[in-house]
Amino acid sequence: FFFKQKTAYEIAQRLVGSEMCIRDSTPEQKKNYIFTHGDVLGRILFIYGERHPDVRYVQGMNELLAVIYYTFSKDCIPGYERFVESDAYFSFENLMDELQDWFNSKKDKASTGIRAQLKNIADLLERNKKEIWRVFQEQGVNMDLYAIRWQMLLLCQDFHMPDVTRLWDSLLADMARFNFFSYICVALIVNVEEEILTGEFDTIHKSITESPERIEMKDLIRLARKLLASDIEAHFQNQSQK
Repeated sequence: FFFKQKTAYEIAQRLVGSEMCIRDSTPEQKKNYIFTHGDVLGRILFIYGERHPDVRYVQGMNELLAVIYYTFSKDCIPGYERFVESDAYFSFENLMDELQDWFNSKKDKASTGIRAQLKNIADLLERNKKEIWRVFQEQGVNMDLYAIRWQMLLLCQDFHMPDVTRLWDSLLADMARFNFFSYICVALIVNVEEEILTGEFDTIHKSITESPERIEMKDLIRLARKLLASDIEAHFQNQSQK
């Protein structure tokens, strides 16, 4: 319902989404109003924005929150439904503690900002797949067109929910979780290597855009781990030669 869609809730100074509708409703309408999942998301995003004025709400946060809320709602222990909203907020706030610089334009050029993350992906691709990197340079392919959405939304717009939760499970269990995610992004590109090496700009763009639809999540994670292992091996080889 609210997955893989743009949010209907934009943070205002004091009101958000359906709460604006409630404010303007008659007493009878307010009494009979039935709250929805969207209302819960709106409240969480509103409270987060109020508690974090340096970041507030940025488009895309709703997508990350939706994954968390879906997980708590789906696997809720009977009788504990009333805690889903507070648990989702607590988990979302903890996640944003690590990701907030990606959503803060003032931190774009910082080592923790989104530009640094995108550069890391580009460096990994150049180091592991020089042929693809060379084609990108020759064809004028801008990786930011794909990688910025992949990175900021942790691929939650590119895969169905069961695959997203499977990916997040691997990421959040890893102390170097977002470093590993860079390998996930490179793996998505490597997944369509043949089309990239033999195609023109339009074909390359289409192949990369469709890459998430052409690979199983378990295979994507396996490919990312293979790239990571190759990087680690190369690092130790370089160290031994010094």
